[in-house]
Amino acid sequence: MAKSKSKFGTEKNIDFYNKDITLTGSYIYTNKDLYPAFIANQRQSKEVIECIGRNFGGKISVIDIGCGDGKYTIEIFNQSKLKRIVGVDPARQAVIRARKMVPKKYMKLIKFRVDNIYELDFLKKEGNYNIALVKGVLHHLYYPQKAIKNLSRYFEYILVLEPNGYNPILKVIEKTSAYHRQHEEKSYSTKTLNNWFSEEGYQVVEQYVFGTVPYFCPKWIAILLKRSEAFVEKIPVIRVVLCGSSLTLYKRANK
Repeated sequence: MAKSKSKFGTEKNIDFYNKDITLTGSYIYTNKDLYPAFIANQRQSKEVIECIGRNFGGKISVIDIGCGDGKYTIEIFNQSKLKRIVGVDPARQAVIRARKMVPKKYMKLIKFRVDNIYELDFLKKEGNYNIALVKGVLHHLYYPQKAIKNLSRYFEYILVLEPNGYNPILKVIEKTSAYHRQHEEKSYSTKTLNNWFSEEGYQVVEQYVFGTVPYFCPKWIAILLKRSEAFVEKIPVIRVVLCGSSLTLYKRANK
């Protein structure tokens, strides 16, 4: 299988994502029958949708960078009442799958294309998008700072969803889980992310951590964690180390 090449290198995890599609027809964590992943993704989509609603009035155009198999791109479009959305991913098999999932009535409003976060050259002609959604991408990259620098060429607003790098449990999972190692996951703290975006002229509009249910765990554990989630999120110090996701809206600072 051909690797996805860019100016800065080749992420081997792209091949594993293509393999996931070939073997199962979707990404493992978008399978609705996998209860923990379903619950975790449902919460993540909810937070993304509400953040977009709070900060942007009327219909807007969104680029979903790292759209994967398109399931959550389509979900976000449906629930956010967007003008249009374009999903971008370097995993060709995922994009092929995503295109097949688009309802016929939305064919002109939801598009998917194979491209790389380090490049996005099509935006030179098509750069009229209000916001870039970067959902679960940066922690897979070899060169996250290069990616952010490239995004800064095109977007005033960037909405970033990432694993919470302050969570010690996530750090252990990244080192011990075969899936996480194959997909080259390495979470970052919000401080690190903020520094990288600040270097490219961005400031934080809003930022918070949330969610306690991991993608992969026994169903009974996911149920218990979900029941305690609201309580954990109310305690400042506890939520920083026990919540699994961080969401940040960045805006380019006025010069």
